[in-house]
Amino acid sequence: MAFLLLSFMDRHTNLNIGCWNIRGINDNCKKEEVSSWIKRNNLFMFGISEHKILDENIKTIADSICRGWAFTFNNSQNGKSRILLCWDPQLIKVEQVILEEQHITCNVHHIYGISFCSSFIYGCNSYIKRRILWDQICMISANMSLPWTLLGDFNAIQSSREKVGGIPVPRHTIVEFMNCLQMAGLVDCKFQGNFLTWSNKSTRGKRVAVKLNRVLINSQWMNTFNYSQAKFLNPIVSDHSPYILNITSPSSSNPKPFKFYNCWVDDSEFLDVVKNAWKFQIEGNATFIFVSKLKNVKKKLKKKFSKAFSHLDTQIFNAKNALDILQDNLQIDPLNQNLATQEKLALKFFVDLVKIDEHVKKQKSRVQWLQLGDSNSKFFHNSIKARRARNRILSIIDSNGSALNIEKDICKEGVSWFENFLGNSHCPQTRFNDLQSLNMNRITGEDRDELEKSISTLEIFECLQD
Repeated sequence: MAFLLLSFMDRHTNLNIGCWNIRGINDNCKKEEVSSWIKRNNLFMFGISEHKILDENIKTIADSICRGWAFTFNNSQNGKSRILLCWDPQLIKVEQVILEEQHITCNVHHIYGISFCSSFIYGCNSYIKRRILWDQICMISANMSLPWTLLGDFNAIQSSREKVGGIPVPRHTIVEFMNCLQMAGLVDCKFQGNFLTWSNKSTRGKRVAVKLNRVLINSQWMNTFNYSQAKFLNPIVSDHSPYILNITSPSSSNPKPFKFYNCWVDDSEFLDVVKNAWKFQIEGNATFIFVSKLKNVKKKLKKKFSKAFSHLDTQIFNAKNALDILQDNLQIDPLNQNLATQEKLALKFFVDLVKIDEHVKKQKSRVQWLQLGDSNSKFFHNSIKARRARNRILSIIDSNGSALNIEKDICKEGVSWFENFLGNSHCPQTRFNDLQSLNMNRITGEDRDELEKSISTLEIFECLQD
């Protein structure tokens, strides 16, 4: 049902939620820019923080930028609220609004039949006050069953690389924010555009830029709107980037590529399958023979393991039920040797399936620092979903400056770009100083020498023999 609704939405309209931290929105220039941003991105709901509007003037300002829309604002400080939330009442219904100093949270019901929870965040500058926000987020997550997204200025970062310039951020504030996200089961939504979302606009050599604004989502959001994408735009008249969260439907999927799972090598028949497949006889040059043998190995491995490694969740469920039945029967007839033998085999089968499932999920999620044995399936599932979302390319800009959103067009443009780039003898030159200024990890001299060593014929032979 969710897919059908999203497909309908994709054909008829774009569903976008917006958020912008823009100080002094009562300025005519900023007011016009906000109004243009709403129309340009076809927003049905947006939050504005740090607006500096007196409570008594909010209705006038709201009417001037989105006439006819409903709005609410959170707790006032000195007659000025911190967050203004506006929405189109003809498209959505907003319920169960929670108004707190650092967030506005509400349930949203769209006319297309989708429902979700949305929180608009404006974290305090004080890390002590932000602890209240972290606690509130964790409390909300504990009872959250809806898809949930959080948009806003969290005034916190997840790592030191999210800040350039200025003094380092205290480590404990990063840890507290990360602990909150982990406890609440929240991850960054896939995004494009600006990475650093705020700057102090300094022109005197003391410029600071930080990723303060972000869009977070929970696992239910990933399940329901798994092709969502945020876009962080240029700040224009603000010191913060405005951003939008687009709810879009998936395009047609291509056949899944071959995946080799490391736990296959633990199977007693693995080596025999590979050896027999490698004996495949074919004529041609060395490269053709080598590639053909690899393809045959892949084919035989898929045939051997595809059934055993597919639908693991269902297999585990059925294996556990079978084990339950045997253990129930043993309670009735505890001295039955035949039942005891069956229970032992069923238990081994169940445990083996759980281990395989954990190996597969770990490899899919690529979370290498988490040791096997924790059986943290929810964590693995969320990691896999988040990585898949990050790896999706939903749109690109072609050489003419036009946005491409259709999968076939994106693939065609990618191939064309690399053909032109790699096939062109007049490539643009990059100065060494430009590379030196990049903030990236560098290998040691020893690593470089090792990488530059020529590969010997013996090394290739030994690798293939192994």
